[in-house]
Amino acid sequence: MNINLALKKIFDASTDARLNMVEIRNNCGRELDSLAPLLNLSDRQCVLLAAIVALSPYDGAGMINLSGGYGCSVMDLYAIMPDFNVLVDRGFARRIIRNSEARFFVSDHALEAFCDNKVPDDSKPKTQSNNQSDGRHSCLNAADFDGKQPDLLRPAFSRPTKQLFFSPDVQAQYDELVTLLQKDTLGQINRRLRDAGLQPGFTCLLYGAPGTGKTEAVHQLANATGRKVFQADMSQIHDKWVGESEKNVRLIFEQYFAQILKYKTAPILLLNEADAIISRRLEHADTSVGQMYNRVQNIILQALEDFQGILIATTNLETLFDPAFERRFIFKIHFTRPDADVRSRLWQSIIPSLSLDDCRTLADEFPAFAGGQIVNVGRKVIIDTALHDTEITLQRLREFCHRETLSPHKNNLGFRLSN
Repeated sequence: MNINLALKKIFDASTDARLNMVEIRNNCGRELDSLAPLLNLSDRQCVLLAAIVALSPYDGAGMINLSGGYGCSVMDLYAIMPDFNVLVDRGFARRIIRNSEARFFVSDHALEAFCDNKVPDDSKPKTQSNNQSDGRHSCLNAADFDGKQPDLLRPAFSRPTKQLFFSPDVQAQYDELVTLLQKDTLGQINRRLRDAGLQPGFTCLLYGAPGTGKTEAVHQLANATGRKVFQADMSQIHDKWVGESEKNVRLIFEQYFAQILKYKTAPILLLNEADAIISRRLEHADTSVGQMYNRVQNIILQALEDFQGILIATTNLETLFDPAFERRFIFKIHFTRPDADVRSRLWQSIIPSLSLDDCRTLADEFPAFAGGQIVNVGRKVIIDTALHDTEITLQRLREFCHRETLSPHKNNLGFRLSN
């Protein structure tokens, strides 16, 4: 018997049953008969464990809180609290008490055992000795202490609405996203997906060369659909402590779904430069670092598989991604470098004082420029005119453009052996 598949079958059968064990057993009695004695749990404890395993990777509010959840009343929750406590005492789950709410998440060692189709040990992970210099314990997570969990999401600064210039193909796909993420449209599509037995939610990968407008597109998409953007802080995800990197990845999704509860319109989760945490899994992960690296990739894969919010990732290193990530993103848009016509319109938009002929000249003379580089030149123009109080000339613009490109002449370092 595959433990993960059995838990998923139990969870699927129980989501609409309001903890009615008779109805749940009618739908998945065989799985309960196999799993309950294997894990030495009651039927109801197996149902709660299935829910914790299914929801922990992405449910920022926790599997359940005492204000109601999981299709049952507050009194129902108090009645089943002893079963949750059994799961915690047995090491299957961890409990977080925050703001008078009890939240439960699957423990790391239980999740790893289930992934290997094994029964986790009843004993909890052993802690480090108390004479450690900083008093940390290997089985404790910063998120277990109210107010001390790392803040891995930050609200992105709102950007002024501006017109974007893309190739016709990219523009058509971008316009489709704007239509899709309108609140009423997305709600209707999610309902249709549920009716068809498919997972709701929106995941999108924007990839392409640097400076082609991927990040700006996300912010303009948020402006056009009335949504806030929360950006994952990639610098805080990897941690020197064993197990902390994996917990931080889970925490990104937990914190995002906590933000969803605060807004009438779901915000966008932005993984900017996603290649910082998403890449290929190692085939031969013999070291602890390699194993941690693969676990992080597996956690992200599972979180994307179950994701029911709005997630957009950007990268210019898409070739480093594991092939398994391809199907996790419903939409994939390749941001190509602008052609001469788009570059000309970009020059005109960023430096309105330029004549059309000058815009075409610059577009032709600097064919490798993307939008980001043209924006940089536009900034230099504003700085230059402010410092010298002079009008900008085409020749001066050419100088700025040449400075924007790193010199192709590089100094070769090394040794040359004489004959």
